[in-house]
Amino acid sequence: MVVGTIRVAPFVGSTTPQAHAVLSWDVATINVFQTSIEAQAPRTAMRFFAETKGPFDFEAALNLDPNVVGSVRTAVALSNPSNREVSVALDLTKLDGTPLGLSATVRIPASGAYSAFLHEIPGFQNVPVPFQGVLRANALDAAGVTGVSLRTSFNERFQFLGTTTGPIVENAGTPTQLIFPHIAAGQGYSTEYFLISRTNGQGAAGTLHFVTQQGAPMNVTRKQ
Repeated sequence: MVVGTIRVAPFVGSTTPQAHAVLSWDVATINVFQTSIEAQAPRTAMRFFAETKGPFDFEAALNLDPNVVGSVRTAVALSNPSNREVSVALDLTKLDGTPLGLSATVRIPASGAYSAFLHEIPGFQNVPVPFQGVLRANALDAAGVTGVSLRTSFNERFQFLGTTTGPIVENAGTPTQLIFPHIAAGQGYSTEYFLISRTNGQGAAGTLHFVTQQGAPMNVTRKQ
């Protein structure tokens, strides 16, 4: 297995492209999951949705332990495009914005990368289970880093799944609305969505409207 990063460097006078990588995993020629990762310009600070749920154990999944089905862990990867080592401070907050009291600092070599599941990051071994919140990454001594987060889980077949969940785009949408272009529920499909403020420490409020493919109001019930 080869793990690394891709750097896109346009020629002088050329426009920087919009780029995505498609990450997929095949087992015995069967595609288990596929997700996209967006290319980014380096930033000094970014935020990711973070989640833990259930016992997350690969060995238990191989032994078909039913307790691991539905377990969730956030995985994070950070890349350092600069030519010197960089320190990145990581902090966890709850969804209501209050600090969780857990923090860590990881060092990334020049042109290198760092990746780990949330509970594997030094200082985060005791992250609560279950937990939902926001992971903030702050580059301490560089022009910036790039990052991506994956929501990983085990399905009913004990297969490992992953989907991209970040970084949070803080200028998403228009000042008046934001659109989820597709949701599905029923016959094995479910949609779970999270609303997080655009900037750290800034609250937000509004109304959700659910609409069918024909444009009519959709009747939904709140999960208790």
